[in-house]
Amino acid sequence: MIHYKTDSKIYFIPQPSHAWLSGQLAEVWGNEVFGGFEPRSEVCLASAMHDIGWTEWERSPSLNPKTGWPYDFMNMPTGDHVEIWSRGSRLMSTVSEYAGMLVAIHNAFLSGIHDYSEDTETEARLMKEFHEQELRHSKKLRERLISHPYYNKFTDESIVERNRKLIGTWDYISLLLCMGNTNKERIEHVPGNDGDMTLSVEPVEENAAESVISPWPFKESDIQVVCDAVELDDSFSSQDDLDKAFPDAKRKTLEFTLKAER
Repeated sequence: MIHYKTDSKIYFIPQPSHAWLSGQLAEVWGNEVFGGFEPRSEVCLASAMHDIGWTEWERSPSLNPKTGWPYDFMNMPTGDHVEIWSRGSRLMSTVSEYAGMLVAIHNAFLSGIHDYSEDTETEARLMKEFHEQELRHSKKLRERLISHPYYNKFTDESIVERNRKLIGTWDYISLLLCMGNTNKERIEHVPGNDGDMTLSVEPVEENAAESVISPWPFKESDIQVVCDAVELDDSFSSQDDLDKAFPDAKRKTLEFTLKAER
């Protein structure tokens, strides 16, 4: 879950909805500067469902007793995070093994840069085990896909790495939007036609719902993407109170506009 804060309210964006926003970015990605990607459907699927492992947790989120709100993914205990994360690439593999491979590689990359500074010894061990698990799973799937009559042409290391970087880019842009970013941010190692590039994402007049991206990587001049969020009117004193309120909480569709630099 991601906390999206406005001047007067906090919205709670489920991780799968944030991933759906990532998938919307994938669908409109690519131009003469950034090129495309393949296999297109499978890469878009992996982007749109890279947080599929969170689905059950998001139906009944855990309460952060320090804040009175559901846990944000940034402050969730590492052990709980790993347990949820571990389901993702396996679930994705039941839909598409190529997409499952990309989700496992994405998870391995993120867990590989995990900050262990606040982890207990047990939490650090769990994260390292998860990292190795995702590496093994992605390797197993890639080895199987190499012998596949259709997917073998998309298993070259350079193609897989390009797709991994693209999924990471869309994930990052989506996170910036969903977290209500109000600063200019740089995203490095974005694949282009002539090598990796750096994108800047800058909100318009500190309006997190409207941002300028440069250089422009999409097919169309301006794009709009959406995600769903949960509205909670007040914080909670217990898990039981959250459990009772959450199923009937109001839902809201958040809209974000991305524009090219004028």
